[in-house]
Amino acid sequence: MGRGEKLNNIYIYSCYDKKTKPYVNFLVKSCEKFKSNNNKIIYKLYNIDEIINPKINYENGSIKHAMILNNFINDFKNKKYVIIIDADIAILYPNWDDVVVKYLNEFKCFGFSRPKEKGFPSVLFFAFNTNKIDINKLDFMPKVNSNNSCNRYKINDEFESIFRKRPIGSNVKCDTGYLLPIIFEGNGFSLDCVLSSDKNHLLPINNNEEIKICNEKKEHQCEWHYNNLIFGTHKQASRSHEINSKYGNCWVNRIRKYTINKFNLSI
Repeated sequence: MGRGEKLNNIYIYSCYDKKTKPYVNFLVKSCEKFKSNNNKIIYKLYNIDEIINPKINYENGSIKHAMILNNFINDFKNKKYVIIIDADIAILYPNWDDVVVKYLNEFKCFGFSRPKEKGFPSVLFFAFNTNKIDINKLDFMPKVNSNNSCNRYKINDEFESIFRKRPIGSNVKCDTGYLLPIIFEGNGFSLDCVLSSDKNHLLPINNNEEIKICNEKKEHQCEWHYNNLIFGTHKQASRSHEINSKYGNCWVNRIRKYTINKFNLSI
């Protein structure tokens, strides 16, 4: 960036609880380690228990997550570049913030697709340009049934098919943020998910124990690639697997080996 040019502000929103606070700290370290000098990263990190009454038992975790995200909406106003991100994600791409700004200047949103729902960014990592949307239309709430499970429906509308980049007749799970493709009119760029069991995963697997952990649940320790490098990776289930558990340690150790081998950097 040239002398006198103003830095772009990028606002990162994430939430944590007692168990996931070490994960969000690791997220911040990763973002700081790999950011450029062209943007100012402003972290808006919130303790879940200070937003949602911890004594209330929400049987569907998606409702609690969405309530927190909806609580952020008013704060998004007058902030051009906004990122919503899960606490248990690490960003590993050099100058990742420049990539975000590049795509948000072209599209309304940019981010990571869900493992089973490719084609549009999800709330795992959802960056958007507030100048391109009506903030008041944002809604992250899921739609749940009497069994506290997320509803599903089939796409039967051509416009929705286009917005979701999925064929008519496809099933849609009404999970947190399921309305986003409609609200953003399909104008987003997403990186496709690479499961930990896929042959093209890039995080190194160091021993048989890590092979076993990675295969226990394929969505754990998944990755999103950009230019043949990892842009980000997601631990998942961080409230069950604290960062110092064998599952958390496996993820962190794989990340550290990757960043040392690729960039001679340790997080």
